[in-house]
Amino acid sequence: MRDDESLLRFAKQSNNNQTVAAAQGQSSVSSLLRSATWNALIGELQLSPREIEIVECILNLEDDEKSMARRLTMSSRTVHTHLERLYRKLKVTTRAQLMAGVLIAYAKLISSN
Repeated sequence: MRDDESLLRFAKQSNNNQTVAAAQGQSSVSSLLRSATWNALIGELQLSPREIEIVECILNLEDDEKSMARRLTMSSRTVHTHLERLYRKLKVTTRAQLMAGVLIAYAKLISSN
């Protein structure tokens, strides 16, 4: 199964980290993040390099600010600031909504191709 099809399937299932964890069994998140479609989505959403890293951390189930800060070698306050910017860009208020928005945008992008 193509990576894009895997992501479309779990994007439609729900918007929480358990869905992402289930998808990891089907196809690794890292391969999804290396796809050309993912790169197109990043451009469409106009995410900064640090915002991309934050989204990737959440997709890899590193969703608490302290673990993201350690991985990205920044303060947890800086992680929080990047999350706030992501919320504003995608017009959401929670991480679940953020991930749902990213995955739904991805699903729309691959279904339009």
